Amino acid sequence: YELYGENNFKSIFTTTKFETKTKKKLNLIFSKKIDNKIILNPKFIYNYKSGKKNIILQDSDYNLIVLDMNGKETLRKKLNSKIISDIFQVDLYKNNRLQYAFLTDDEFLVLDINGKLVKKISQKKSSSEKFLSVFDYDGNRNYRFLLNHGKKIEMFDNKGKRVRGFKLSSLQEP
Repeated sequence: YELYGENNFKSIFTTTKFETKTKKKLNLIFSKKIDNKIILNPKFIYNYKSGKKNIILQDSDYNLIVLDMNGKETLRKKLNSKIISDIFQVDLYKNNRLQYAFLTDDEFLVLDINGKLVKKISQKKSSSEKFLSVFDYDGNRNYRFLLNHGKKIEMFDNKGKRVRGFKLSSLQEP
């Protein structure tokens, strides 16, 4: 995968010898071999400790992997299943320390930068697609997490509690 800005480009290179070449002012920052197949496209995330970008991905053994911009692995966390949503960075404690929020086949998880569990909401496995949306309406970090599966939408707050008063008027299954 090639990451440029916020864009991901998938490239496959097979070679017995790897040489670094500079073309059109593009420089290879690092090269990293991942032992297993990558099943979640790599994405840039912000590391609040270093103030720099990191790369997050998931491999076929369901390991969540975070790499710094030198190719050093800063996190490897074994998950129970595949991540099926985008990975959102949220600040649940409003202390400028970001966490990773995402949806797997059977759980909504929020992990801290060290891979420790912050929040977990178990979900039933279903054949319908699931989606996660994150909202911060007023920019005050009072997040609302919308979990959609089939014709059902649930809304949760920062503490992982279901938001009362949220009523779904109508929804058509895709």
